[in-house]
Amino acid sequence: GLNFMSHLAREFPAMQPLWGIFNSGHDAFVAYLSYHFTLWALPYANTLYKVTDRMVIDQGVSKGNYTDRFYAAWECMDKCDTTWGCTSFTYNHRVGHCHLKEKCVTPSSPIVSPDSELFENQTYWKECLPTGVSP
Repeated sequence: GLNFMSHLAREFPAMQPLWGIFNSGHDAFVAYLSYHFTLWALPYANTLYKVTDRMVIDQGVSKGNYTDRFYAAWECMDKCDTTWGCTSFTYNHRVGHCHLKEKCVTPSSPIVSPDSELFENQTYWKECLPTGVSP
């Protein structure tokens, strides 16, 4: 844990890792891949994005893919925030890949079933402005 946190502090100097104990039971690998560990290790002032349990079925138009390395969820949020038209992204915590989308997701948007091969992917989304309203 401590060596890993030191690595994160060195790799992401602008972030302030939370030094503490993450209780993952006996399966540290599962803990490191979890959404909660990402938030714990790399806190991000996320006030815009909500996240679905699994990815939405209709993902909309692609606005870019980031699959060349592991991206933390907060990095994908930043990529979406700085990409014109991006309102959501699909993210896989296991591989750290994000796929930016121009899709207005709502809490009632249908998501893939638990037995889908894509069950590990989640959709992060932010509220869309009504048509004709500027930010």
